[in-house]
Amino acid sequence: MSAAIRAIAMCIVVLFACRRATAEPCNTNEASQLRDESTNSCNSTCTNDDIILEGGSVPTEGIVLVCVDGRSGLLCDDDWSDYDSAVVCRQLGISASGANYYFGNESKDIVLEGVNCTGSETKLKDCPNNTANCTNRRPVGVKCAPNSFPGAPQNISANVFNSTSIIISWRPPLAEQTYGAVLQYNLSCTSPVLNSTGSISPNTTSQQVVGLFPYSMYTCCVCALNSYGWGTYACIQVTTPPSVLTQNPTNFSVSVVNSTCIVLKWSPPVLSWYNGPLLNYSIEIIPQMDTTQRSLISTVQTFLIVSSLHPFYNYTCTVMAYTAAGKGPSTLPITVTTLQDVPSGPPVRFKATANGATSIAMEWGPPAPSKQNGIILGYTVSITAVMTGQIQRLNTTNTSIIVGLLTPYSDYYCSVAAKTPIGSGPEAIPLPVRTMEGAPTGPPLNISHSTPNPSTLILNWSPPDPSYRNGVVRGYLVVISEMETSRPLYFNTSTPPLSIPSLHPFYTYNCSVSAYTVGLPGPYSPPYLVRMPQSAPTSPPLNLSLVASTSTSVTLSWAPPPTQYQNGVIMGYTLQIFNSQQGLLRETNTSSNGSTEDSLRPYTTYLFRVAAMTVAGRGPYSGNVTIITQPSAPTSSPLNLSPVASTSTSVTLSWAPPPTQFQNGVIMGYTLQVFNTQQGLLRETNTSSNGSTVDSLRPYTTYLFRVAAMTVVERGPYSGNVTVLTKEDVPSCAPNVVSLKFSPRSIQLNLNAPLFNCWNGLLTQYLVQITENNTGNILTKNFSIDPLRPNLPLNVTSLHPYYTYECVVAVATVVGPGPFSVAMSGRTNEDVPDGPPVNITITKVTPYSVTLQWDPPTPDKQNGVIVSYVINVMTSDQVQRMVVQSNASQQTISNLTPYTTYTFRISASTRIGQGPFSAAVATRTSETGPTSPPLNLSPVASTSTNITLSWAPPPTQYQNGVIMGYTLQVFNTQQGLLRETNTSSNGSTVDSLRPYTTYLFRVAAMTVAGRGPYSGNVTVLTKEDVPSCAPNVVSLKFSPRSVQLNLNAPLFNCWNGLLTQYLVRITENNTGSILTKNFSIDPLHPNLPLNVTSLHPYYTYECVVAVATVVGPGPFSVAMSGRTNEDVPDGPPVNITIIEITPYSVTLQWDPPTPDKQNGVIVSYVINVMTGDQVQRMVVQSNDSQQTISNLTLYTTYTFSISASTRIGQGPSISYVVTTSETSPTGPPLNISYSTPNPSTLILNWSPPDPSYRNGVVRGYLVVISEMETSRPLYFNTSTPPLSIPSLHPFYTYNCSVSAYTVGLPGPYSSSYLVRMPQSAPTSPPLYLSPVASTSTNITLSWAPPPTQYQNGVIMGYTLQVFNSQQGLLRETNTSSNGSTVDSLNPDTTYLFKVAAMTVVGRGPYSDNVYVATRQFVPVIPPNVSTAVRLNAEAILLSWEPMATDTTQGAFIGYSVRYRPFTDVAKRDTNQGYTITSTKETQITISFLDPTSAYMVGVAAATQAGIGVYSQSTVGLYENSLFQVYMQAPGVVCKEWMSYGVTDKTKDIVSQISSNLGSSFPITYIGDVGLLCDKQQLNWVVLTGRAVGTRNLNSSGMVHQLQEWVLTSPKVTSQGVMLQVLASCPLSLTQLRSPSCTVPMGTTSSTTPVISTVSSTELTSVVSVSVGIGGVLLVLVLVVMAIILYVRRKTRATFIISRDMTLTSAHNVCHEMDTAAVAKETNLDESIYASIGDLHKPAEGSNLSGGALCETAPRRARALSNQYFDASITPLLCLNMPSDCNGTLTVVSEEPPRTAPLPPPRLVPLLPTATTSEQLYPSVSSPNLASETVSGGDNSQPRCSTPSLAVYTDLSTQMDQSGQKTSKSLPTDLCTVTAGPSLLCNSTEDIYIEMIGESAA
Repeated sequence: MSAAIRAIAMCIVVLFACRRATAEPCNTNEASQLRDESTNSCNSTCTNDDIILEGGSVPTEGIVLVCVDGRSGLLCDDDWSDYDSAVVCRQLGISASGANYYFGNESKDIVLEGVNCTGSETKLKDCPNNTANCTNRRPVGVKCAPNSFPGAPQNISANVFNSTSIIISWRPPLAEQTYGAVLQYNLSCTSPVLNSTGSISPNTTSQQVVGLFPYSMYTCCVCALNSYGWGTYACIQVTTPPSVLTQNPTNFSVSVVNSTCIVLKWSPPVLSWYNGPLLNYSIEIIPQMDTTQRSLISTVQTFLIVSSLHPFYNYTCTVMAYTAAGKGPSTLPITVTTLQDVPSGPPVRFKATANGATSIAMEWGPPAPSKQNGIILGYTVSITAVMTGQIQRLNTTNTSIIVGLLTPYSDYYCSVAAKTPIGSGPEAIPLPVRTMEGAPTGPPLNISHSTPNPSTLILNWSPPDPSYRNGVVRGYLVVISEMETSRPLYFNTSTPPLSIPSLHPFYTYNCSVSAYTVGLPGPYSPPYLVRMPQSAPTSPPLNLSLVASTSTSVTLSWAPPPTQYQNGVIMGYTLQIFNSQQGLLRETNTSSNGSTEDSLRPYTTYLFRVAAMTVAGRGPYSGNVTIITQPSAPTSSPLNLSPVASTSTSVTLSWAPPPTQFQNGVIMGYTLQVFNTQQGLLRETNTSSNGSTVDSLRPYTTYLFRVAAMTVVERGPYSGNVTVLTKEDVPSCAPNVVSLKFSPRSIQLNLNAPLFNCWNGLLTQYLVQITENNTGNILTKNFSIDPLRPNLPLNVTSLHPYYTYECVVAVATVVGPGPFSVAMSGRTNEDVPDGPPVNITITKVTPYSVTLQWDPPTPDKQNGVIVSYVINVMTSDQVQRMVVQSNASQQTISNLTPYTTYTFRISASTRIGQGPFSAAVATRTSETGPTSPPLNLSPVASTSTNITLSWAPPPTQYQNGVIMGYTLQVFNTQQGLLRETNTSSNGSTVDSLRPYTTYLFRVAAMTVAGRGPYSGNVTVLTKEDVPSCAPNVVSLKFSPRSVQLNLNAPLFNCWNGLLTQYLVRITENNTGSILTKNFSIDPLHPNLPLNVTSLHPYYTYECVVAVATVVGPGPFSVAMSGRTNEDVPDGPPVNITIIEITPYSVTLQWDPPTPDKQNGVIVSYVINVMTGDQVQRMVVQSNDSQQTISNLTLYTTYTFSISASTRIGQGPSISYVVTTSETSPTGPPLNISYSTPNPSTLILNWSPPDPSYRNGVVRGYLVVISEMETSRPLYFNTSTPPLSIPSLHPFYTYNCSVSAYTVGLPGPYSSSYLVRMPQSAPTSPPLYLSPVASTSTNITLSWAPPPTQYQNGVIMGYTLQVFNSQQGLLRETNTSSNGSTVDSLNPDTTYLFKVAAMTVVGRGPYSDNVYVATRQFVPVIPPNVSTAVRLNAEAILLSWEPMATDTTQGAFIGYSVRYRPFTDVAKRDTNQGYTITSTKETQITISFLDPTSAYMVGVAAATQAGIGVYSQSTVGLYENSLFQVYMQAPGVVCKEWMSYGVTDKTKDIVSQISSNLGSSFPITYIGDVGLLCDKQQLNWVVLTGRAVGTRNLNSSGMVHQLQEWVLTSPKVTSQGVMLQVLASCPLSLTQLRSPSCTVPMGTTSSTTPVISTVSSTELTSVVSVSVGIGGVLLVLVLVVMAIILYVRRKTRATFIISRDMTLTSAHNVCHEMDTAAVAKETNLDESIYASIGDLHKPAEGSNLSGGALCETAPRRARALSNQYFDASITPLLCLNMPSDCNGTLTVVSEEPPRTAPLPPPRLVPLLPTATTSEQLYPSVSSPNLASETVSGGDNSQPRCSTPSLAVYTDLSTQMDQSGQKTSKSLPTDLCTVTAGPSLLCNSTEDIYIEMIGESAA
């Protein structure tokens, strides 16, 4: 690659050197000046738009010179950009990537004001111009990056898809040769006749190339494009396979030689060799008389002489060419007719009978069409007198004749023959006509026989003696009798000999023959005995019987074939033995009827068959008989053991037998073992089937199963264990329904879930079953269950009002519901009716009233008690409402209008309201007669004699009743009323009318009261009809191609309508075709001549004419005939054949033009023979049909044209071109040699054939190589040697042959030439790589060699690679065997293996990776607990993160959770006393706990190997275990206080603690506060809800066990400060450390500790109370430190950085304090600021108190942690330290948990700006926030209404719980009490700032 870069760089240097050399003359030659010496720039002639770089240190950089208007100069630098520079570099042919620019010194010679390129242009001239005037006028310089073109793509390969498509694949260039991203690929495939290129996406590394030529060699190259340009090509050669030809043979012609011979000639297809070598031609000849008798003839020549055709037949001929891929398209078919000949068959159905004493009558039919061979002109009848031999012949054109003047009572032979223009054909078989004959009186003579085969007999004989024949012997009867079976056979034959097939070999037959004439047969000849020859048996031996005598031998016996199938004497038997895998094992012969075969394999299936032999051969084999040698024990376990938990107490197992090859006998049964993970083997059973159901198991329990197979010998090995978990079961208890609450359509069920021990699985839903007592219907509803809150009310809707219901409830698991609860009943409330009254009927109707009757709504629709009914009476325009009491069931509605429709609807009402109305019931009052006629009377003339009428009834308001029918009247304008009819329908059809006549109609309607008025008259005209007479044709006048008809129209009374046209029908008698022409008519002038054109000359026509109306034509006129005149022929002679008789002469054969082209009588033919500029003309008489043309020149092209002439003139000619041609070579190519440049490429070379055998110019060679290993042939076509053949298979042997070709077919192939390709590396990996984890550190692998076709040589060995997913390749080893054992592996680890095969050339590809893991161990890392908190006093929520796959060390199956009370001291340091449960989830709720005890909980992951290590977490008391402790200076600890409402439960706990503490810690009750105080005032005891076992610190200095606590915001009173103490998690004794210079980094407890801070108004220090086991000690330290603070105000401090604290001050935290010395002694150095990251260092001289780290600009503290969190601001806490400690800052920072656990109970602080309660307390309900505004800061801040939070606006004002400001006197030393809570005080605005966070130490 470096060489390529150097070469490119050298080209660039040369390029610029050339450019500079060109520019030099501008200083010396004024005529061609290019450069101005004063400006050092070119000014004169140059090529426009050219650019160069000048003055650069390298050729790829310099000042840009551009040629504009023939003048070279500089570019303006205004707005010049990298885009402009990229275009300059691209135009110079240098990479545009990374191009940049610079500016030179000022110059005034600017030829281009400026450009504004986009960066995509190819040349600078393509960029838009910047029209602004140049301002800076500095020259522009450009620096271009040198080209780094990509390397060649790798591993290019080609796969042949089909004959016109290949697939090219490659891999990207090597990474070090890519030089940036590949933008696209270019693929080009080229050959001498095709060039295919295309651009390809960079993500594609294969492409299908289509549209290629078959059987062509292509060179395909791929190169990559990067930002520098196109890289190096990678190329490969590939040859497409042959395909069928795409063109048919050309110049196809067919010539007729005579009546049975034609000659076909053609030329090879154009470009035929591009599709592969042309192997031969196939000619298809189809006779039109019988298209099924088609013939297919193959030839390698380009002509074919076809003989033995049928005379005077039409033949359709086509030619197609074949390559190795199949046949190509055929030529267009050519149909020729052979010449006429004499008939080849006699007339048929010839009969001759005596017609009297002196005459004979004969009749016949023409010869069969296939025998006529031409046009039958007539017949010749012959009569021969038997006695005299006199023959009489008569000619006739009929098919019957009577011949008289014959001699009475004589014998005659009569026959007939047909004749064509060529001559007479054969006569029909002569028929004798004579007196009656008699039967012969003598038998046939000289009987003899022959037997050509064992089943055929040929009998021969002579006729009877003439004196005994008694007539003409017409046949013989032959009787043969089968002596062995007495079976007679009868035959009838006209002449001897007689061949009798299908006789039985080796049987004896008795033969007799009798002759017969027209009478009975004569006597039979004497018996003639014949014995048939022997034959091979036709039946196998019988009863082949086998006995497995031992495990390695079989004894056989059989019987001979049946006698009738032996066909001779049985000489012996042939026995064959087969194996189902190996086929035929052996074949033996024996002369006995049995055999013993040994040396067989045990328990193997063998097949035997036997055949019998005679001297004539062996007969058929018997059917195969199978036997199995004796068995042995199996050596494999059953397969596919599959367990299915069918029920909660049973498991169904199925398995497959061991592999057949390992069964070693008949499997008699199986032994099944069942294990439990706790108890081991539970049971062992035997079964004979391939499955078993194991019952009486425990629900939802894991079992292990294994199975072994048994034969009669013994049991085999067991299968591997399979595991299954039994299913869940239904619950065993019902829920408790507490109460039912009803509404009209729903019920609410209040219930409690059943006890947990009844669940029997995870509860999924409640099943509520409600029985509707009124109907018996049962409604079932399902309700999903939250297992954590199963007690919930259930609402069942869609019930029926006022129905009684009975409810039961069951709870369900996934298996189903458990038992139902005790039923509870009740009734729903009333509602309005859902349905109307029913059975509404009208019982009486008068003209003025209607009586209605009904029933109440159906019971299911009443919804309560019916109290009334409402009736709506409706007409079309009004509604009347009536109310009826509920006891009424009918009502009469009066005052109605007669004959009016009324609609009635009724509804029922309950006390709740009115229900829906019923469906409308309608009726109408009595009717009257109609007063209006029918409407829309519409007549339609349906035919010329029929009229169809329709009408509508009168308007409804005028019908006055039901219309019963109609009266229709019909009138004629001349005759008046014609008829009157009645009908009941709304229409009628009137027939028997006259065509094209006007009629009038009217109609009236009738009711039962009478007929109404008639409608108005309507008029209609009947339709036209066809004329009833034909026109009269007066005369016909003919020309060659037309006829004029002169005619008269028919009489007017025949018209039957308006005449529209004449229809002329002309029948062409010559062809039978009919021509029809239409001529329009002017009815006023119908008599006109009609001219019919486009007729055929010299044809006979018959003309008829009809006249038509719009309906159609009438009858045709009487036919008139005539013939058109002659004309010149329309076509040339046909069926022209040019036959090359010798190289110097050809014979032209032709037929006259087709009859439809002759146009008269052909009188002569004209032949023109043309070559170059010479023309020879010949005239041939019409009776000739061929002409031989001699004295032609070799290898010359001749054009022959021929035309026919009538008396009128010469017709068109047809031309044929004939060229003498070369022939195929008759010798093969010589001197074949080869070379193999690589294992897959063969280069063949050869010499042309010997010149004496070339037979023309060799235009190419066909090369066929056959792959010996696969028999795959490959075909190649090349114009010259040598031939390079790529893509062959390494180490394969190829048989090569070469053939030369000229213009004809290829010549003979050379002798076989064998080539063995060199070896190569395998191209396929080994197969079936199979790893087995044999131990926890060993894996055994096995594999098979690559497929033979991919070995590419002799496999010398294998390379095995072992990978680990973390470390990559671990080792690589070589082996010569097909397997290996890899040891020293890690347990429970997944390894990857792959293997490759090697030949002497190199290593092949690796196999796909196979994965296998060593055996498992239990998990050693516990799950990471994310939450362990109290949900309530009796429940703990424990959640954890899912186990990572790489930490389970086995197949993960779930989690095990354990817990126990923390106070169980005896078991505290052991694993005893835990309650254990399991789950597959990552969360569990532990219920029914002791509300007064903390708990130790843990979770462990479980795999199939067992349960792993448990985590350790401690959960304290519920947050409501809250007590208040009073703390102030020593001496007043146990001062009385007012009650704050401590509950009775608190008192009880205090009593319990007092008793547990014993006498050394007496309890003093201070009101109801419940403080624990030591009367000796030596130490503090914190009340936590459990006894803590504290001893006096003065005596031991040790604390056995304390609870962690939280000190939250104080209650400030006049007596001191009140703190809340919240119970939290316990800590171990070792976690407590005394305060010193270094603060501990945190606790080992899983619950994050919470810190309470202590503050003073002057903030001299902040005490960080580290919560832990040393709580009592820290309280004592607080008291001591408070005393120290009075004496010493200045101390050194160590800073502790905590998490999740909110600063609520609206001002800067680091306000000025009066203890500046503290800040000065803090000595924060640069390393601290560097370590805490995003914190600004205070400005030098800042007066900062308390050592706070602050950023004053945003007026808020920054979070100090490893990661910045916007929503989590870390507080700064300080711990007082001894004065002898160095002032250092210890930053303690922990990564906050991603999923925040439920925090311990604490006081909610004021919220900072843009911070929500959800951000501060994720997963915890938001605090109750009030809208009170805090003065002295950000007035938009809300405050928390929690009572324990105190915020002051000044030191003399306090906000009480209601938010009101109250005034109390405060102690002056409040802010100096160091034992109080931590407060940041703003001395200027008197604002308390609470700091709450989680302790970091």
